[in-house]
Amino acid sequence: SLNFSSNATVELWFRLSSTFNSSSTTSQNLINKYSNDGTLMFMALTGTDYGRAESPDGALVFKVENSNNRIFKWTSQTTWSAGTWYYVAATLNASTNQSSVIYVNGSDTTAGTNVLEGSDGNNLNFSANWGFGGQAVDSGNFSDLSGVSGPTASQRFFDGLMDEVRVSQVARSSSWIKAQNLSMTDAYITFGSEETP
Repeated sequence: SLNFSSNATVELWFRLSSTFNSSSTTSQNLINKYSNDGTLMFMALTGTDYGRAESPDGALVFKVENSNNRIFKWTSQTTWSAGTWYYVAATLNASTNQSSVIYVNGSDTTAGTNVLEGSDGNNLNFSANWGFGGQAVDSGNFSDLSGVSGPTASQRFFDGLMDEVRVSQVARSSSWIKAQNLSMTDAYITFGSEETP
């Protein structure tokens, strides 16, 4: 089951069809778990339509809201090039939500945090469908969806490719995430000429 109250890591690789940056108008949802606007999780590239002044346009945002308490983090990176594979991972510390981290290509790129009320204790222990590449969104934070009830299937689809999507019941360490990133590249291998006896 993916309804667990412990720590968690959400990770995936993505490659955009078009460059996404601070001028992009429509957010793109990578992965989400949505019950309602007070109980949800999402990781998305946020465009100018995302109505949170704290996080810069173009940032990758990771948000968990459970029983109307919330924690969300965002990256310092706001430009994502077309045709480039990115490895992103977000760790959720269920007991100390402020310790949650976003990694891009194995490096901590967390730039800011926003919390509301009882920010500690937010977790993924709620019943809801998981979505990959769009559909369910946090409608209250998007300018054109304010007041819309429930997910809007035609909004915030991801335009590109995704691979290696994983949800783990543990907050992976920074060294684990760095190694995971490198293991999917040529950084751990070398090439040489054929050797003969």
